[in-house]
Amino acid sequence: MLDSFLIVIVVIVATVLTRFLPFWIFSQDKIPQSLLQLGKILPPALIGMLIVYCLKDMDLEHAPFGLNEILGVIITALLYIFTRFGVLAVIGGTLGYMFWFKVIFYRMLSSVIDSDFRKLIKQIIKQIH
Repeated sequence: MLDSFLIVIVVIVATVLTRFLPFWIFSQDKIPQSLLQLGKILPPALIGMLIVYCLKDMDLEHAPFGLNEILGVIITALLYIFTRFGVLAVIGGTLGYMFWFKVIFYRMLSSVIDSDFRKLIKQIIKQIH
């Protein structure tokens, strides 16, 4: 019990220090130029890194040839361009990707393949859910 309490205290202190330490060290007029430059460069760099990470496993050789991922990226980009609300863009892109993958692509796939294989896929999906 005491160990758990000490762990919680250490986590609280570490969180508070990481949040407030930069404000204690740097006042508004003493922020180094290099730190300001990092503040401008890092957010777009992190977004680019996340996009590369999300699209690294995209399969361009087999159906649907990355169409699900591309649709998700397009929806996310358009929502962000028109609303400038990042959370809405991410949620909308995720929902668009899931709708395309679960509803439309599955129906296209199930109409193409034969009935025995379709039964096997349905059994696998039932086991997953």
